[in-house]
Amino acid sequence: MPVPHLRFAPSSETTPQTGEPQAEGVQHDDIFLAAHEGAEPTLPVQAGRYRLVTYVGCPWCRRAEIARRLLGLTEALELSRAYKGSDDGFCFETHDQAFDQDLRVRTTRELYRRQPGWEPGESTSVPVIVDQQGHFRGQIVSRQSGDILEDLANAWKELHAADAPDLYPQDPEVRAEIDKFDEWVDENLYHPNGTMLHSDDQEEITAAQTKVVTALNQLEGRLVANGWMIDSQVRGSDVRVFAILVSLAASRAKQIFKAARDSALEKGLNSEDAARAGSLAVRESGSAFADWPHLDGYFKRLLDNPVWLSAEERSALHL
Repeated sequence: MPVPHLRFAPSSETTPQTGEPQAEGVQHDDIFLAAHEGAEPTLPVQAGRYRLVTYVGCPWCRRAEIARRLLGLTEALELSRAYKGSDDGFCFETHDQAFDQDLRVRTTRELYRRQPGWEPGESTSVPVIVDQQGHFRGQIVSRQSGDILEDLANAWKELHAADAPDLYPQDPEVRAEIDKFDEWVDENLYHPNGTMLHSDDQEEITAAQTKVVTALNQLEGRLVANGWMIDSQVRGSDVRVFAILVSLAASRAKQIFKAARDSALEKGLNSEDAARAGSLAVRESGSAFADWPHLDGYFKRLLDNPVWLSAEERSALHL
């Protein structure tokens, strides 16, 4: 049985499950059955019950983190963030702790190994949402980035801050535009970024780079008309775009940082001073999006807002 992926629903749209068979692979007593017959079971929204698990370098994780802060859910939904990779998946180890104190695991892969439905060879991707309630502490209940983003925006609305933006409005025309644009963003930015990071084929990498540059040109034109990606307000599409822009900028910053740091180490500087040299080189290199002035202004405006990218994330990504 695979690790489950369930959607969230506000209590007004669900009815408690009482004596009915549960969804395959789910052992929770407190899931809900949707109010209409034949629908999939859903999870109730409860402040403090769940934990979002992410990796700092992942744009799919970043958009869930941004939504959590932007919507005012930082108290309602706790966070565990891994900061580095390892042979056993993304690692929670830091200078002051050897493992995540809440999940009681050292890596994301270890978290998956503890799931009752997980089999070796299956995905160990993040982000995921973990149920922390009682006996079921540590069980993954949601693990699709796009669904997590939309659920936080819609199903968790009763817990939103008073000034939270409407990331996915009910207006059918606006929603249709968002869905179409989000699909384009995944195809033209997220997927090519993955190719650039993980492919060993130079032709594939070059084609992906070309696709990204073309996409950035189109985003530049889009921002000439609006301050945001869809209309005059922040939408889920802005969360998705900014999250991948951060990854593109961070990849460039990492290369610059490493080259300057390694050069400093070769010159005999200690590791601390070499790291400073790397950070200075990143600052002096200018913006990753300088060739696209509207996009550059958009990126810098959000980058400087800790709701969009925290100080801890900026430091880890050399931004």
